[in-house]
Amino acid sequence: DAAGREVYASGTRDAKHFIAPGSFLFKAEPVDQYGNLIDRHNLWEMVGVRFRRSLFPGYSDTVEYLIPCPTTLAGPKPPAEPLESDDTRKFRLPAPGAPGEYRIAVSLQYRKVDQFLLNFAFGETSGITAPVTELNRAEAIVRVEEALPRRAYTLPSAPALAGR
Repeated sequence: DAAGREVYASGTRDAKHFIAPGSFLFKAEPVDQYGNLIDRHNLWEMVGVRFRRSLFPGYSDTVEYLIPCPTTLAGPKPPAEPLESDDTRKFRLPAPGAPGEYRIAVSLQYRKVDQFLLNFAFGETSGITAPVTELNRAEAIVRVEEALPRRAYTLPSAPALAGR
């Protein structure tokens, strides 16, 4: 926000290098015949995948975040949200607290090895973690202004309209 406080973040890592729950990820999780996640590289047990949203070389994808602004909260109801498909997830973001400038920074980050697998292979106390590489970044400034007061309109009476 205008004071430099972070309003929302996705994909942050905790002190143990795990990605915060609920973060948006591009990945496909292999599963075994019972639907259990294959998380220890035992790929011979793989029969399918869940959470299939991968980003392959030469392809692109779009993620949309909707943020209510103070000027729109008192206005008409927003349009109905589209139905969710298997590839759609909703993210609820807090509304900015006041008018002002909001800096939106987005980066696509890549980590080759999951922290769970590193901990399994080397132990949790090893301190080993995979480096995170920033692949792309975009920034924008959004100006949120005070809502204009609503004007009251009075419709002319029926006889006034009839004379036209």
